[in-house]
Amino acid sequence: MEFLAQQINPPASWETFEELCRALFAAIWNDPLAQRHGRSGQVQHGVDIHGARPDCPGETLGVQCKGKDRNFGKKATTREFDAELAKAEGFVPTLSGWTFATTFADDAKLQAHALAVSRQRIAAGKFPVNALGWNSLVSQLAQHPAVIEQFYPGLGVQLPQLMATLAALPDRVIGALGTAPPDQAQEAWIEERFDQARDLGPALLGRPLGAADVSACAELPQVDRLWRELEAGFSARLVATAGAGKSVCALQLAKRAHDKGWRVLRLKDSAVGALALAPGDQPTLHIIDDAHLTDPQLLRRAEEAAGATQWLLSAHTIADDKAPLPGAIRIDPEQAVAVIAAGLRAGLPTTARIVKRIDDRIGDAIGDEAIEDRLAAAATAQRPWQFCFILGGGWRRAQQSAEDARAADADLVLAAAAIRQLATRDARAQPDDLTGLFDAGGIAAQQRLQATTWLIERRLLLAEDDLRCPHQRLATVLIARVLEGQTKEGRAAIGAMVDHVIAAGTYPLSGISALLTELRMMGNFPTRWTHLVDRSRLPALIARCWGAESPEARRGAAWLLSELQSYVDDWAATISQGYAQVAADWFSAPLPGTGYGIGHLIGQIGMKDAALAQGVIALADPVRVAAAVSQGDAVLACEAAGMVSSCMRHRPDSWRTRYLAAIDRDACVATMRSWPRDHYLSAAGSFCELFTWDDEAFGLDLIEALLPAIGEEVRARPFHSFHELHDMVWHALRMSDTLGIYAGKKGPTARMRAVAAQLAACWRPEELAAQVSAINRRDFQTAAWLLGFIGEVSKRQFEATVAHIDWARIDRTIGDAWGAMYHEVAIFLQVAFHAGSAKASIRAMIAAHLDEMEPLSVRLAMLAPETAARQVTAGKTVGLASHGHFHWRMSAAVVAQLVNPHPDLLEPMIAPHVAAASAQLGRKTQPFFDKPLLFLRLARQMAPVGFERIMAGIDPDGAEAGWTAALQGADARQHAPTGDRRQRRADRESAAWLVEGALERDDALGEVARRVRARFPRRSLPPAKLLQPFT
Repeated sequence: MEFLAQQINPPASWETFEELCRALFAAIWNDPLAQRHGRSGQVQHGVDIHGARPDCPGETLGVQCKGKDRNFGKKATTREFDAELAKAEGFVPTLSGWTFATTFADDAKLQAHALAVSRQRIAAGKFPVNALGWNSLVSQLAQHPAVIEQFYPGLGVQLPQLMATLAALPDRVIGALGTAPPDQAQEAWIEERFDQARDLGPALLGRPLGAADVSACAELPQVDRLWRELEAGFSARLVATAGAGKSVCALQLAKRAHDKGWRVLRLKDSAVGALALAPGDQPTLHIIDDAHLTDPQLLRRAEEAAGATQWLLSAHTIADDKAPLPGAIRIDPEQAVAVIAAGLRAGLPTTARIVKRIDDRIGDAIGDEAIEDRLAAAATAQRPWQFCFILGGGWRRAQQSAEDARAADADLVLAAAAIRQLATRDARAQPDDLTGLFDAGGIAAQQRLQATTWLIERRLLLAEDDLRCPHQRLATVLIARVLEGQTKEGRAAIGAMVDHVIAAGTYPLSGISALLTELRMMGNFPTRWTHLVDRSRLPALIARCWGAESPEARRGAAWLLSELQSYVDDWAATISQGYAQVAADWFSAPLPGTGYGIGHLIGQIGMKDAALAQGVIALADPVRVAAAVSQGDAVLACEAAGMVSSCMRHRPDSWRTRYLAAIDRDACVATMRSWPRDHYLSAAGSFCELFTWDDEAFGLDLIEALLPAIGEEVRARPFHSFHELHDMVWHALRMSDTLGIYAGKKGPTARMRAVAAQLAACWRPEELAAQVSAINRRDFQTAAWLLGFIGEVSKRQFEATVAHIDWARIDRTIGDAWGAMYHEVAIFLQVAFHAGSAKASIRAMIAAHLDEMEPLSVRLAMLAPETAARQVTAGKTVGLASHGHFHWRMSAAVVAQLVNPHPDLLEPMIAPHVAAASAQLGRKTQPFFDKPLLFLRLARQMAPVGFERIMAGIDPDGAEAGWTAALQGADARQHAPTGDRRQRRADRESAAWLVEGALERDDALGEVARRVRARFPRRSLPPAKLLQPFT
């Protein structure tokens, strides 16, 4: 009997009716994820069922089921229709279509009303609507036997059986004949061609992959197993969780078959109603991707039809907690990640080039992220798509992700997941783990489920049982982007979720610290979002911090208390009130891993209130601190030393005396002498540096004890090692002093130079030259430091090292950086230029790349003045100024070298930079005011036109304030090292020279000069030697 010919009654309860509507419209829309909205008693905004069609996933469709409670079975009215439609207007996200479904029979009046309203809405640009009575719903049910079978099993069983029988007839005939009707079987498949190849770029961007992407990564080991399975049994099943690489694996096998002369066909639609292998004489591999959507009986029959020249591979997606299909080959996603990473690591230069195309922060320049580091981070991923996300720097594209999430009404759910990820230090998140955050943010239950599903599908969260972002860096950026796009209410919801983390008492203190730090740093100015935190929650958090007992908790507490500077008024007094003795106890006996955090905390207190920090340290036990510094564990000893170093200015004298007396010096020497190979050299350097401040001789003893222990490491990795030891070299040995802090009497002593010579002796000239020749761009800065240090220690060793550098290889390493000319590269060339053997090679390189440089770096112009002359002659620029800063001293060196051979080029070389020079001389503050003097003297004599233009452009008001400050020594007191009188004298002489040079001017600057002279008649007189011309 036909279904429509029978008397079909509505369900006996409104709950069943609503569930029937859900199943029916899920089938109509082809959306298995269509859901009931909310639950009884909740505001539902005129929508009981919502879902989407697969071809329009961003458009939400809604259904209102009218037939509830006392109204169940009663006639629906146009008034009810309009009332429910008005509610549906407020549904989030905005609907693309709305249906009013009722258990009452079709009503002509209601249907006409719905049709008229829908036409008006469409004309106004709003979503269409319609009304379906029970008769219409029954007609729709007839088109979907599975729904009939579910809700009316007594009526629907005959129809599915009949349809199945009819559908099976062609298959039986086909099975008897051994082939399928050519037109039907062939049209179901599409041929895969492998005539093109793409690199890893599309995968890094998270785009769907096809045959062109099959060679982008290493072949997965499952390919061999699948091939053997197909050879033996003609069909094989591949199973994997979502994003584990099953599609790529299937295509890799397909590529192998293609290369052996097989035709490769892929099923167009996995959810087909009929399935047969394609006909043909050529050996053919059939692939069904997403075979979990295929009818199991159809798939089984197709596998039974496979043969020696008709292979079938099906790839199925399974859940994490679902056992593999019997006989199937499963992809281990972490193994797949390891294989892919190893393959990319083997071709690292190519990998770097591809990744840099996607993320321009990958590179070998200062500030770039090394491809080795990014690849190592990606290799920790749990699944291949997450690997690609990390490798490609997916967080760089977080803006679009946040906008998409906002459009899908999923941004608050995404923010909750990201907040938890930071606050738990990347702990795995089950759905229940986010309940507290969702409740705090006021996120409705239905919205949680819908948004979570959407975020997983878009790969912004990992999986249903792991609700984390693919990487913590993405979590950080997403919170910021979601905040920027939110309303005031939405931002308040995010603040409430942060408050929940603070108040819950279950999140680790280190995680709360990380979250608050990131919140402070988000936005286009510091502390933009810190106001979102409820200050009333912080006293309890402070108390929790001071109650921390375990090493991990105390480490987190120390950093968190420091971070609260951005959230608490009168921070130092507030966090320490009642806890000074607790802080002192922490300082007296630092637990493992806590030293740096404790030292930083007390040091920060000292910056706000020196007396308070001194009082805390006075309460600490100096003998116990000395024992911590003197202990045999090198790691913990250095932590304790770092703690002391961070707040050493705030140690009371008596406390310091007792502390130094209690230091076990023999133990400290033994610690340095047996320094562990796997620990940071910077920690040892800081340990030694600490003692050179307190006891210079003993500090140098420690360095001498350290050097033999680290000699092998220093020789093997010179640039990395010297970078880690640089602060020790600078402040303990007072060498490599790039800022000129240790000059005159503060310069290195004879013993410091002797110890520095022992360090320099670790590097043999030829061996170090080979390592310098092989550096990448990231190492140029440290290489310059190292060569400069060796030059300070031994001119002979420096010359011998530079003489063996392969300058052709250095040239190739610089590569396209000649055009941009990184500062670090220019410094390296300048340092090496001091060796006589390097001058000709460096000048030749600069000349060879002149056409690539506009402007020519003033530093390179100083090294190659004839090349600078060529640049100016060609009408191009020498960068005497850059980014608004005039390079006075280097510009003076260029002018001095060009004045005799090319005096006619000085004016055109200076002309483009007059405004920058004038602006700098007219500033109200003039740090290191002596720098302009040599250039100005040369320009006045050799390029008078340019000089006059510079003087004419000086701001008189700024000049008066700046020149007065220089004559009074104000800038020197602020910027020069304490007690350095030379800077004060040099500043005064420069200002006096400018006053003298402007006295005869008849403009505002001349008036300024005359007022300054009247105010400082003696100080504003320059030494006579500065007024003499150069000869």
